[in-house]
Amino acid sequence: MKFLGAHGPDFRVRGDVGLHCAAWLQQHKLRDASSLRDTAGARSIATPDVEHRTAARRDLGKNQLLDTIQIRLSLLRQAREHRGDAIVGSHGIAMRLLYHRPTFTMEPTYLPGVENHQQPSPYTDLIRSMQAAGSEYMQIWHLFAFKPEMTAHLARFSQAVMCDPAPISPGVRELIAAYTSHLNRCAFCTKAHIGFAAALLKKERGINGQEFAEAVVRDPEKSGLSDKEKTLFRFAAKVNHRAQQITPEDMQPMHAAGWDDEVIYYVITICALFNFYNRWVGASGVHVLSDEAHRLAGQRSAETGYVRK
Repeated sequence: MKFLGAHGPDFRVRGDVGLHCAAWLQQHKLRDASSLRDTAGARSIATPDVEHRTAARRDLGKNQLLDTIQIRLSLLRQAREHRGDAIVGSHGIAMRLLYHRPTFTMEPTYLPGVENHQQPSPYTDLIRSMQAAGSEYMQIWHLFAFKPEMTAHLARFSQAVMCDPAPISPGVRELIAAYTSHLNRCAFCTKAHIGFAAALLKKERGINGQEFAEAVVRDPEKSGLSDKEKTLFRFAAKVNHRAQQITPEDMQPMHAAGWDDEVIYYVITICALFNFYNRWVGASGVHVLSDEAHRLAGQRSAETGYVRK
């Protein structure tokens, strides 16, 4: 089978899945990506006009395209498991899943007057790019894009609390955020920050961050946390459930474990910040994404942080 690729006819990519991805790229004319590689080991595909793009736009387009294709490949794997279709040599299901937009549709938030009135901002650009690519995206971006002059302060505050240098690592801070969200039954924030924590913990500890983070959120006492780290989560639960009843005696286990008042300050602040986020997204109708989309978003957030530029 021949395709009209970036360098003329009969453009070939190793692997059947790679071939379909190349055709999908050409069909939808997503030329902002500087390269494409798929899980089947495809070689890079350079678009001829990429040298005229800025570095930021090029990287954004590449990441969004890779995210879209990885999600579609995930759907392909799921379909193969349930239907027994082979990937290699099958032009049936492979072609259907990769040539058409995903079968999922994102439910609207509860605030159409907010969702449909985005102001110029990096969040609006992200939303439009992901929608154009047919990808799932974080609907919390709509809340940031509605009043960007206001929410920019929230993003900077979140960045400082969660990512700037502190006595506890960014990965552990994200675990506290995910645990707080779990206690508040906020599915979106729980999954989003498990994904964020997983990517960070893989870098910080060289472990399977996803399994570790899920175990911590499920039950910190039975997780792989150290005894010292577990005191952080016991205290976070107290802050979350009965902040007004906390006394100086509640600080003693933290001090006994070797944590100082700065660490206590961070735990309180993270818990308070995510009580805000949990209610903000929950009452606004921000919907949870697929596991794959949350995993990819977590990887992206671990690189960019909370401030979008």
